[in-house]
Amino acid sequence: MSNILELTMKPPVLLGCIALGLMIGPAAGQLIPPNELVLGESQAALADQWYPWILTAPAATNPLFDTTGAWAGVNNNGPVFFLAGSAGGGFVTRTITVPADKPLFFPIGNTSDIELPLSMDPNSCLGAADPNACALAYIQPPLEFSELVATLDGAPLATNFAPFFQRSTALSSFCPASADNLFGIVPPDCGGVVQMGYYMALDPLSPGPHVLNFGATALDGTQYGAIDTLNVVPETSTWAMLLVGFAGLGYASYARARRATAAIL
Repeated sequence: MSNILELTMKPPVLLGCIALGLMIGPAAGQLIPPNELVLGESQAALADQWYPWILTAPAATNPLFDTTGAWAGVNNNGPVFFLAGSAGGGFVTRTITVPADKPLFFPIGNTSDIELPLSMDPNSCLGAADPNACALAYIQPPLEFSELVATLDGAPLATNFAPFFQRSTALSSFCPASADNLFGIVPPDCGGVVQMGYYMALDPLSPGPHVLNFGATALDGTQYGAIDTLNVVPETSTWAMLLVGFAGLGYASYARARRATAAIL
């Protein structure tokens, strides 16, 4: 009887553990070293994707100018969840809903050269013989800040930010879906951008609230950054697996009670 009971209980219990494992996730919130890939992408490549994310978002709901967190998910449906700092004037305080299964990527302090289409700027680097070299000439290091900060739940993510520096090696194209963008570029025209700066990536955070504080103070005292309360929630599929797991645990308890009753009788 005991052997039968053991075989009956193990699969549901294991299923419940799997569901809990999906909820918690691996190494929640762990800083990913800057030379390591994030879901197969280098962090240099993610830095080059961060600016097009901002530049193609609608001007009216652009995450860079978000003061509450309501726009954090705009144009942000990829496998990595991008976070924006601010456009200057201090650190913004926001509350953002973040999927529990996505790594995070965000700038600490960065700058860029943005090239508009020739229809908007006849002197654009997009019309140069070598557009890449033309644009890259505008973002030559060093990039200096008087202070850089990055903390998660009050704990510093790094004390030396030099390894987190990324710089474009080529001009990235950005093509807004509509004319509602920061520069009013009218499709099908596209712009170009090169960037350099300090960026960080985090493994998926554990479900629940976390406070991420990141940003920079420029040499002239201007501050760029955010204090984000991140409410991390599982995806719908994870919740479904969790419910299945708990249902399995419930079945195991029910089966055990039935067998105990039968043994007494």
